[in-house]
Amino acid sequence: MFAKFIQLRLAIQGDVALIVDVSDTTDNPDSFSHMVFALAEAAQGIREGRAVGIKRPPFVVFVGAGPIATLVAQAMEQEQYGGVRGQLCESHDEALALAREKLST
Repeated sequence: MFAKFIQLRLAIQGDVALIVDVSDTTDNPDSFSHMVFALAEAAQGIREGRAVGIKRPPFVVFVGAGPIATLVAQAMEQEQYGGVRGQLCESHDEALALAREKLST
């Protein structure tokens, strides 16, 4: 998925939003491993983008609620997970609205 995202980003040559759904972490016994996987995938995409010359990271939005979703958004700021600020939205509609707002400015 992230390889396609990078190809699209290079074709656009502008700002993009990356929306990662971590909503299945609520009431899920595998939620921690899902969180780590989502962070690793997002960080890999950001690193690959930087490697091909994309200087600005994507605007990152996580969809989910609860303590694990909050932890994901906060962890994204750590260098090993991409070093970018991730926003947290509770629904897909909210995430899309936020992404549209940020990309229009």
